This record gives sequence, C-alpha cells and structure tokens, in this order.
Amino acid sequence: MRSVTGLSILNAAQRQSFDALLSPLPTVSLEQVNQRARMMSRMDRKYVLSSDQCAGILAQLPDETPVMSIGGALSQRYESVYFDTCGLDSYLSAAYGRRKRFKLRTRNYLDSGLSFVEFKHKGPRGLTTKTRVSTEFHTGVPDALPQADWAAAQLQRVGVDAAVSPTLHGGYRRCCLLTDNGRATIDSGLFWIGLRSYSDSTVSTSDTGCPRLDAPEMVIIETKSGAQPGAIDRLLWRNGIRPCRISKYATGMAAVYPHLPSNRWHSTLTHHFDLPAAA
Repeated sequence: MRSVTGLSILNAAQRQSFDALLSPLPTVSLEQVNQRARMMSRMDRKYVLSSDQCAGILAQLPDETPVMSIGGALSQRYESVYFDTCGLDSYLSAAYGRRKRFKLRTRNYLDSGLSFVEFKHKGPRGLTTKTRVSTEFHTGVPDALPQADWAAAQLQRVGVDAAVSPTLHGGYRRCCLLTDNGRATIDSGLFWIGLRSYSDSTVSTSDTGCPRLDAPEMVIIETKSGAQPGAIDRLLWRNGIRPCRISKYATGMAAVYPHLPSNRWHSTLTHHFDLPAAA
C-alpha cells in the first residue's frame, strides 16, 4: 500500500454551517438510502457551486427532505483511487465525448470501514450503470487493483483488454439526501492527487512529491434519478444554478495535468477551479 496522504480540507465553520442546516431534517439510515438507490441505471446531473451558494440551497430544502445519518453523523468521508490504462483510455473516452465511457476505481468509506471496487459504464443514451464488489478495507493507494479478475471482466465488457494502474487519488466529505425520485449527494472538502509521472503539473505538490489540488470552497451536488429531474434539480434551477460538465476523475485529471486534452471541461475549469497560470 502506497502512503499518499489525502485528507479532505473542510474548515470547521463550513462543516458546522452545513450540519446546522441539515440537522432539523428527518434522518434515514444507510439501508434506507440503498433501498431507494437500487436504480443502478440512472441519469446523473452535476452542479458546481461555492460553499456559500450551497448553504443558501440547503436553507431552502423542504422540511420533509430526508438526510442520511450514520452513527449520528450527517456527513461521511469518502476516498477514491481511479485506475486507467497506460494510454488513459478511461480519461480520453470522457475527454473526447465518446458514446461509451467507463470508469474504474476503488472506493473507501472511511467512517464505515468499507471498501469496494466499482465499475461505471455510460451507454449511448446517457444512462450510467454502476456495478461493484466488496474488498478488504484499506486506505490510501493500493499497489495493485483489488479484485483484479472481476475488474478485468468488467473492462472486457466495454472492449478494454489492457492492464490498468492507479492514476488519480481523490476524496471529499459527502452528505446524502433522498428526493422525490432518487437521491442527491453534496460533496465538499474536495482534493485530487495525481499519481502519474507527468512533469508539467502547475499545482502544488503533496508531501510525497505528487501534484495535489485542494478545493476547500467548492461544492459538487449530484442528483441521481430517472430521466425526469427531481425537486433538488428544480430548486437549483430556481436559484440560477444549472448543470455543468464535471467528472471527479476526468476534470480532476485535467486540473492536475494541464497537457491533457480538456476542452470538454474548459468552462468548468475556468469558472470553478482556482488554478495557477501555466508558466
């Protein structure tokens, strides 16, 4: 296991503000969320906003909106390590907007002590299908992909027959809300750490020498529903916040490694990421 430190940065005042806005809402368990979220084929809509904008949205939530609580905590720490081929097939399929895209990652639920290997595949009609398999709990960057045989079988389903290796390490703190037709997640304290040996990164480096980008004021809201938008989508729209193109893997890679093709996320990178100017 490689020791690549990745603690999400979320200042105490910001977390207390979010918790204070969510605490009056009714709570639901992880099991109840999973029952509602068994829609593994879904339409995802993503929004990027500031922490102040997010606080304003949370203040307008209907009083009956359920929020997930685990052990009394309304937010949980997540950690992901994304795997890609030597030729970055996963990244490039997103960068060039190919109809069939895939994403392979390990996902660690740090507060629950659970780890999974997850495979996401976006089909031609824009629906995302996610499958996953549990693995031994770990933190940090694994030396090799757990459940490698299972992962290879998933990759072969989308025509990829190549070795993969760790490419990007990221994390955040997540709140989860149930909605009228699905669920919504609210991610804050985001960070990305590049794991490829490219030399052109303009962001600061972590204590291991890897390029690292922290976004303490950024919040990503993802709504996950069927084809029709839900109540939180409509609430965001009423406040002038529209869906945008962002992928924690692909946009994170583009932010950390500026030589990669990134036109697809140019607007998001320009308006929402505090990136240093290229030398």
